Amino acid sequence: MSSERQAIFDTGHAAGELARERFPSGVLVEEAHFEHNQAVRKTESLLTRTDIPAIYEAGFTFQGIRTRVDILKRSGHSAFDLVEVKSTTRVKPEHISDVAIQVYVVEGSGVLVNRAYLMHLNRGYSNQDGSPDLKQQFSLQDVTDAARSFIAERAAGELARMWAALQQRDAPNIETGSHCNIPYRCSFYGYCHQNSGSRSDRKIQH
Repeated sequence: MSSERQAIFDTGHAAGELARERFPSGVLVEEAHFEHNQAVRKTESLLTRTDIPAIYEAGFTFQGIRTRVDILKRSGHSAFDLVEVKSTTRVKPEHISDVAIQVYVVEGSGVLVNRAYLMHLNRGYSNQDGSPDLKQQFSLQDVTDAARSFIAERAAGELARMWAALQQRDAPNIETGSHCNIPYRCSFYGYCHQNSGSRSDRKIQH
């Protein structure tokens, strides 16, 4: 992992931990990301406990897609609100697709999502007295309609395209360019740029 990506990861991780305090008394699914199957089983057990108001880092798998939800807040007896935490100061277009895929996977796993939210840092917040106010430090934006529109209009096609690419033996013959950094730097940036002029003989490593 590059130092740039590690810094982004660390910042996001810190914001996620702090955001949980906005939804107290929840239970953290502590399994690491490489222990995803165990996380899913732990989540399934926690979902049956109506005394737990929130689950942090809940794990789900649907149609081969794995996801961990930052905060899953109980909303009624059998429904939940999904909260995705971002360390940015505004909602970006790529955040909507992120939330949408999470909703798709969670509901595909049999869990009803009532509302979907993006929780991001409040640009105008200033902690002058030393005691943080989480309701002011974080902005909570309802993106349910946008996420459901993405699922209805684009999710099936986008997922099919990704699965098709993953099934190829040869790497896609796509020239490098500005798209390699949009919306984030691609994990294969170094691989593709080591010899960007010739990729026809490269194989996808599964």
